[in-house]
Amino acid sequence: MLILKRPLFAVLMLALLALSPPSFSQDAAPENPEKDSAFSSNIYGTPTFEKLSKMYWALNKFDTAEDPKSYIEDYLKINECDLFKQFGHNEFDWNKIEDTTYEFLQKNKKDFSTHVSILMPLHFEEYDFEKKAFKILDESKIQHSQKFEVVASDFYSSICDERDRRFIPGYPHILQIQLSRPFELSHVPMAGDLAEAYIKKKMPKFLELREDYKSKNNLYLTRDAYLVMKVNVFHHQKDVIVNQDTSIAMVQATLDRYEIYEDPDRKILLYAKDVNIKRPQSQGEKDLKKKYQERLKENKNKPPLTEIPDPPVPPAETKTSP
Repeated sequence: MLILKRPLFAVLMLALLALSPPSFSQDAAPENPEKDSAFSSNIYGTPTFEKLSKMYWALNKFDTAEDPKSYIEDYLKINECDLFKQFGHNEFDWNKIEDTTYEFLQKNKKDFSTHVSILMPLHFEEYDFEKKAFKILDESKIQHSQKFEVVASDFYSSICDERDRRFIPGYPHILQIQLSRPFELSHVPMAGDLAEAYIKKKMPKFLELREDYKSKNNLYLTRDAYLVMKVNVFHHQKDVIVNQDTSIAMVQATLDRYEIYEDPDRKILLYAKDVNIKRPQSQGEKDLKKKYQERLKENKNKPPLTEIPDPPVPPAETKTSP
């Protein structure tokens, strides 16, 4: 069985083979391969420039542009560089490719991932035996923060062999993410046996230091860990041009889950917590919702007013004799 890993490439090839302008069936477009299970690293990976370019279409960023199709050529340079090199200098072939790509994006952009992960280093202080948690060193503690920044992992790579071209209008390499709720992290819960094993693993780094460097603060600096925040971007606000080489996309997102790993490769998980999960309604909330729905039903069944009734006349004021 042939598995198409590049759906757009397949559609474009069909269009180029056609003798007339493309009129392929909308039902024939291959399924987007990015779908996966919840919280998978395939979904919440550190974004590449390709992934960000698709995310901008998924967020309907270009819908309000004066000419949305003007962003197609750069999209193809980012995602289908070989096609651009082969057909980009023939305006008739290229016009067909751009039209086909635009149709493809309009149909499939809803399936592009809007999930990204934010990786941040942490350092642990002493283990708190009462709280059964590590206290996070002040320098890496997160205090009621809403804004975080993510940079494409291939930020310094050239785009389709165009050297030193990192600024592409409409396609920033950097996201400034504003979470819907502030996030804070001062302690990391951990069972005693797991915490003891963690300390023993990190101890050799500290013991290798010179004697005059074996301070408490340096001990804490050897106790490194890595926070991974998994977020779902739901709205693009605007792009901000920083300089001639850099622009930033200001977006809004929800925090779905955060994980803390012992290693930067994210193989040894220490702690994880789901955040954006809908909690079950209380009985009081269910009763209130039921009453509200009943009231709506009653109002719906009332006959419409044919005349506007006169306002009620206030009762005559009565005076009492002194």
